[in-house]
Amino acid sequence: MKKLLRFLFLSDLEINKAYPIRMALFYWITVFLFIGAAYYTLSQKFPGSKLALDVVESLFIYAAVISVFFFFLVLVYTLAASKDYRALEEYARSLAKGDLQSEVKLSSLADKDIVEIYNALDKLRRSLILSQELLKKKERKVS
Repeated sequence: MKKLLRFLFLSDLEINKAYPIRMALFYWITVFLFIGAAYYTLSQKFPGSKLALDVVESLFIYAAVISVFFFFLVLVYTLAASKDYRALEEYARSLAKGDLQSEVKLSSLADKDIVEIYNALDKLRRSLILSQELLKKKERKVS
């Protein structure tokens, strides 16, 4: 079940690929649900009328045009957001290697969760620096 969910939600793809594809899929699922509902409603109100098909066709064309704009908007956002993910990942790796002088500059589009994770890692970095300084003072006193 876990593998199926990871596959369905594209969890194993990089964020800059998975997010636009997810958004496009969710957009089209929503569009098809609304177009299907519009077709059903119109065909019930006007049985045998060509009007229902004409309206649904127009709605589909408008949805396709809007989806191109929507996809590019999500793509631009994702490219910016994925830089923050990568920067945060690199920051965590540098801390794990012991580089306590490293810092990261997140973009102004960074999600709240990313900023909170960055703040937690930065607090950890400052705590490690303080611990190192205290250890050095203790070693100097012993010497």
